[in-house]
Parts: sequence; structure tokens; C-alpha cells
Amino acid sequence: MRIKKSKQSLQIQIQIQIQIQIQIQIQIQIQIQIQIQIQIQIPPHDLYSNSPKTTARSPPMPLEKQGTCLCKATHLKLTLENTHVSACHCSMCRKWTGGPLLAVQCSQPPEIEGPAPSVYDSSAWAERGFCAKCGTHLFYRLKATGMCVVPVGVLDGEQTWTFTEQIFIDEKPTWYCFSNQTENLTGQQVFDQFAPS
Repeated sequence: MRIKKSKQSLQIQIQIQIQIQIQIQIQIQIQIQIQIQIQIQIPPHDLYSNSPKTTARSPPMPLEKQGTCLCKATHLKLTLENTHVSACHCSMCRKWTGGPLLAVQCSQPPEIEGPAPSVYDSSAWAERGFCAKCGTHLFYRLKATGMCVVPVGVLDGEQTWTFTEQIFIDEKPTWYCFSNQTENLTGQQVFDQFAPS
């Protein structure tokens, strides 16, 4: 009887954690959209003076990128709002990629040409896509919002990327370390920052 109650209690706790994770991911997307809107509305500053210019800053030009999987069967076309690269050190991403996931965030779902990618339902809130032929990782997608991140290594051509953020830094193994100056957030900080109030 006691074991049955413990299992039920554990199942309830897991369901609550899943719902919290979904809400956090939704809040992250809301915060990102707010930050983009703020960036568009803030006027630029004159590099040679402390006074802001009176002209409104135009939104950044979207960056169109293309990429392929290793076997070239799958082609991706995506639009990015910036050249920022983030690293996720969570255990799931490290299991998926063999290291941290280095990715760019798409402003809209990528266009995929070729055979339909295989999709793995990795959690209650996200899924991961990969080429069914060669196994190349193609995207990480939130179920609630459709927001996608794409591994930066799949993208073709040269680009000056800016490594800006590392999340789940507390899950990063000690045997590797990036020397870039980035914003570093633990898993708890991510949850605290974006948890519903």
C-alpha cells in the first residue's frame, strides 16, 4: 500500500514538473519576443557622444541561411534574426549530440526539403528532428510554440557567429570549458527567470 502511494506521488510530481517545464518554455518565448520588440524600439546611440539619436532604429535585417545534412538528402532553409549562438549543456542535449548543443534560434520554422526527417519525442514539451538516412541532427522544436533551434554546424557557408549564451551551465561536465565571455545560466536560473509568477 505504501509503495503504491509512493509511485502515485512520484507520478504526480513528474506530471507537475512537466507542466512547469512547458510553462517555462512558453515564458522563454514570450520574453524573447519582448526583447526583440524592445530592441527594435530603442534608438541607437551616437558612438562619439553620450546623447541618443532622435531617429528610430530600424529592425535588423533577417539573415537567410541554408544547410544540409551529412548525406545531403535533407536541405534546410531558415531565417535568423541575429548571428547569436547558444550552448545547452543539459544532459539530454549532451546525450543527443555527444557534447553541448551549439545552436541558432530560427525566427520561423525552417523549410525542409527532401525526405521527411525522423522526429524523436524527447520530452513532454519538445521534439528533436534528424535525417533518417545519415542521422544528422536537424532541429530542436518546442511543441507548444513551434520555436526551433538548429545546430549551427549544419549551416553552409562562412558566417561570423557570436557565442552569446550558455544554459544549464551547472550540468556542464568539468572536462571541457569554453573561453568565450557569455551569459551563463544554471538550470535553476533559467527556471527562476522564466517561471510563471
